[in-house]
Amino acid sequence: MHELVIKGGRVALDDGWAECDIGVDDGRIAAIDKGLSGQKSIDAAGRWVMPGGIDAHCHLDQPVWGGAGNADDFYSGTISAAFGGTTCIVPFGMPGQDMTTIGAIDRALERAAGRAVIDYGLHAVVTMGTGADVEAQLDALAGRGIASVKLFMTYQGFAVDDDLFFKVLDAARRLGWIVMVHAENDAAIRRTRQ
Repeated sequence: MHELVIKGGRVALDDGWAECDIGVDDGRIAAIDKGLSGQKSIDAAGRWVMPGGIDAHCHLDQPVWGGAGNADDFYSGTISAAFGGTTCIVPFGMPGQDMTTIGAIDRALERAAGRAVIDYGLHAVVTMGTGADVEAQLDALAGRGIASVKLFMTYQGFAVDDDLFFKVLDAARRLGWIVMVHAENDAAIRRTRQ
Protein backbone atom coordinates (compact mmCIF):
# COMPACT_ATOMS: atom_id res chain seq x y z
CA MET A 1 0.00 0.00 0.00
CA HIS A 2 1.31 3.40 -0.99
CA GLU A 3 1.02 6.67 0.92
CA LEU A 4 -0.81 8.22 -2.03
CA VAL A 5 -2.28 6.83 -5.22
CA ILE A 6 -3.34 8.94 -8.19
CA LYS A 7 -6.04 6.70 -9.67
CA GLY A 8 -7.16 6.12 -13.22
CA GLY A 9 -5.58 9.09 -14.95
CA ARG A 10 -4.32 9.22 -18.49
CA VAL A 11 -0.61 9.15 -17.60
CA ALA A 12 2.22 10.49 -19.78
CA LEU A 13 4.90 7.80 -20.02
CA ASP A 14 8.19 7.62 -21.92
CA ASP A 15 6.56 5.70 -24.76
CA GLY A 16 3.12 7.30 -24.88
CA TRP A 17 -0.03 7.56 -22.76
CA ALA A 18 -1.63 4.90 -20.56
CA GLU A 19 -4.66 4.83 -18.29
CA CYS A 20 -3.21 3.68 -14.96
CA ASP A 21 -2.47 4.57 -11.35
CA ILE A 22 0.60 6.22 -9.83
CA GLY A 23 1.77 5.16 -6.38
CA VAL A 24 3.65 7.79 -4.38
CA ASP A 25 5.81 7.16 -1.28
CA ASP A 26 7.99 9.74 0.50
CA GLY A 27 7.02 12.32 -2.14
CA ARG A 28 8.37 10.22 -5.03
CA ILE A 29 6.77 8.04 -7.67
CA ALA A 30 7.15 4.47 -6.41
CA ALA A 31 4.96 2.57 -8.88
CA ILE A 32 3.01 2.99 -12.10
CA ASP A 33 0.46 0.23 -12.65
CA LYS A 34 -3.25 -0.55 -12.53
CA GLY A 35 -5.11 -1.42 -9.35
CA LEU A 36 -2.74 0.28 -6.89
CA SER A 37 -3.99 1.03 -3.38
CA GLY A 38 -3.02 3.83 -1.04
CA GLN A 39 -3.69 5.42 2.31
CA LYS A 40 -4.93 8.46 0.39
CA SER A 41 -6.08 8.66 -3.20
CA ILE A 42 -6.81 11.24 -5.84
CA ASP A 43 -9.37 10.38 -8.53
CA ALA A 44 -7.77 11.41 -11.83
CA ALA A 45 -10.25 9.60 -14.11
CA GLY A 46 -10.68 11.52 -17.34
CA ARG A 47 -7.69 13.76 -16.60
CA TRP A 48 -4.17 13.96 -17.96
CA VAL A 49 -1.39 13.25 -15.48
CA MET A 50 2.09 14.33 -16.50
CA PRO A 51 5.34 15.49 -14.94
CA GLY A 52 5.70 19.12 -14.01
CA GLY A 53 7.61 21.32 -16.39
CA ILE A 54 11.10 22.66 -15.81
CA ASP A 55 11.84 26.29 -16.69
CA ALA A 56 15.62 26.38 -17.01
CA HIS A 57 15.79 30.07 -17.98
CA CYS A 58 13.94 32.58 -15.87
CA HIS A 59 14.68 35.82 -14.04
CA LEU A 60 13.45 36.40 -10.49
CA ASP A 61 14.31 39.04 -7.91
CA GLN A 62 17.56 40.17 -9.53
CA PRO A 63 19.48 43.30 -8.55
CA VAL A 64 18.34 46.44 -10.35
CA TRP A 65 20.67 47.60 -13.15
CA GLY A 66 20.06 50.96 -14.76
CA GLY A 67 16.62 51.24 -13.19
CA ALA A 68 15.33 47.95 -14.65
CA GLY A 69 14.25 45.21 -12.27
CA ASN A 70 12.15 42.05 -12.36
CA ALA A 71 8.40 41.97 -11.98
CA ASP A 72 8.49 38.77 -9.93
CA ASP A 73 10.25 37.75 -6.75
CA PHE A 74 10.72 34.09 -5.77
CA TYR A 75 7.27 33.88 -4.21
CA SER A 76 5.17 35.41 -7.00
CA GLY A 77 7.31 33.83 -9.73
CA THR A 78 7.08 30.32 -8.32
CA ILE A 79 3.35 30.65 -7.62
CA SER A 80 2.87 31.65 -11.27
CA ALA A 81 5.05 28.77 -12.43
CA ALA A 82 3.08 26.26 -10.34
CA PHE A 83 -0.23 27.47 -11.78
CA GLY A 84 1.22 26.85 -15.25
CA GLY A 85 2.33 23.30 -14.41
CA THR A 86 6.01 24.12 -13.87
CA THR A 87 7.42 22.43 -10.78
CA CYS A 88 11.10 23.40 -11.05
CA ILE A 89 12.81 26.62 -12.12
CA VAL A 90 16.44 27.59 -12.64
CA PRO A 91 16.81 31.39 -12.42
CA PHE A 92 20.08 33.29 -12.56
CA GLY A 93 22.17 34.27 -9.56
CA MET A 94 22.71 37.66 -11.17
CA PRO A 95 25.41 39.77 -9.53
CA GLY A 96 24.88 43.39 -8.65
CA GLN A 97 27.65 45.81 -9.54
CA ASP A 98 31.00 44.58 -8.17
CA MET A 99 29.39 41.54 -6.53
CA THR A 100 31.21 38.21 -6.67
CA THR A 101 29.61 35.23 -8.35
CA ILE A 102 29.41 33.51 -4.95
CA GLY A 103 27.87 36.66 -3.46
CA ALA A 104 25.23 36.66 -6.19
CA ILE A 105 24.35 33.00 -5.56
CA ASP A 106 24.17 33.66 -1.81
CA ARG A 107 21.92 36.67 -2.43
CA ALA A 108 19.58 34.61 -4.62
CA LEU A 109 19.46 31.81 -2.02
CA GLU A 110 18.58 34.35 0.69
CA ARG A 111 15.83 35.82 -1.50
CA ALA A 112 14.41 32.37 -2.27
CA ALA A 113 14.55 30.99 1.29
CA GLY A 114 11.05 30.45 2.61
CA ARG A 115 9.51 32.11 -0.45
CA ALA A 116 9.87 29.61 -3.31
CA VAL A 117 6.92 27.23 -3.43
CA ILE A 118 8.43 24.84 -6.00
CA ASP A 119 11.86 23.30 -6.51
CA TYR A 120 14.62 25.51 -7.85
CA GLY A 121 18.26 25.59 -8.82
CA LEU A 122 20.44 28.53 -9.79
CA HIS A 123 22.72 29.42 -12.69
CA ALA A 124 25.97 31.20 -11.82
CA VAL A 125 26.71 34.42 -13.72
CA VAL A 126 30.19 35.81 -14.31
CA THR A 127 30.82 39.47 -15.20
CA MET A 128 34.00 41.56 -15.23
CA GLY A 129 33.17 42.70 -11.70
CA THR A 130 32.76 39.27 -10.12
CA GLY A 131 36.34 38.92 -8.90
CA ALA A 132 39.79 37.86 -10.07
CA ASP A 133 39.45 34.49 -8.32
CA VAL A 134 36.64 33.37 -10.63
CA GLU A 135 37.98 29.82 -11.06
CA ALA A 136 38.07 29.29 -7.27
CA GLN A 137 34.55 30.71 -7.02
CA LEU A 138 33.25 28.32 -9.68
CA ASP A 139 34.96 25.36 -7.96
CA ALA A 140 33.33 26.34 -4.66
CA LEU A 141 29.93 26.71 -6.32
CA ALA A 142 30.28 23.29 -7.99
CA GLY A 143 30.74 21.88 -4.50
CA ARG A 144 27.42 23.50 -3.57
CA GLY A 145 25.54 21.92 -6.49
CA ILE A 146 25.70 24.69 -9.09
CA ALA A 147 26.18 23.16 -12.56
CA SER A 148 25.86 26.01 -15.07
CA VAL A 149 27.17 29.48 -15.80
CA LYS A 150 26.13 32.42 -17.95
CA LEU A 151 28.43 34.89 -19.68
CA PHE A 152 27.69 38.11 -21.55
CA MET A 153 29.53 39.39 -24.62
CA THR A 154 27.63 42.67 -24.51
CA TYR A 155 25.87 45.07 -22.11
CA GLN A 156 28.01 47.46 -20.12
CA GLY A 157 28.70 46.06 -16.68
CA PHE A 158 27.95 42.50 -17.78
CA ALA A 159 30.24 41.86 -20.76
CA VAL A 160 33.39 39.83 -20.11
CA ASP A 161 36.67 40.21 -21.99
CA ASP A 162 38.18 37.37 -24.01
CA ASP A 163 40.58 36.34 -21.25
CA LEU A 164 37.81 35.93 -18.68
CA PHE A 165 35.55 34.31 -21.27
CA PHE A 166 38.10 31.55 -21.96
CA LYS A 167 38.94 31.15 -18.26
CA VAL A 168 35.29 30.45 -17.53
CA LEU A 169 34.94 28.11 -20.52
CA ASP A 170 37.98 26.13 -19.36
CA ALA A 171 36.62 25.90 -15.81
CA ALA A 172 33.18 24.88 -17.08
CA ARG A 173 34.68 22.12 -19.23
CA ARG A 174 36.67 20.83 -16.25
CA LEU A 175 33.58 20.94 -14.01
CA GLY A 176 31.22 19.47 -16.61
CA TRP A 177 29.02 22.57 -16.51
CA ILE A 178 26.54 23.90 -19.03
CA VAL A 179 27.56 27.32 -20.43
CA MET A 180 25.07 29.93 -21.63
CA VAL A 181 26.30 32.94 -23.58
CA HIS A 182 24.61 36.19 -24.54
CA ALA A 183 26.56 36.04 -27.80
CA GLU A 184 25.74 39.39 -29.36
CA ASN A 185 28.50 41.42 -30.97
CA ASP A 186 28.93 44.41 -28.66
CA ALA A 187 30.64 46.61 -31.28
CA ALA A 188 27.82 45.98 -33.77
CA ILE A 189 25.18 46.81 -31.16
CA ARG A 190 26.93 50.07 -30.23
CA ARG A 191 27.21 51.01 -33.91
CA THR A 192 23.51 50.45 -34.62
CA ARG A 193 22.64 52.76 -31.73
CA GLN A 194 24.52 55.70 -33.28
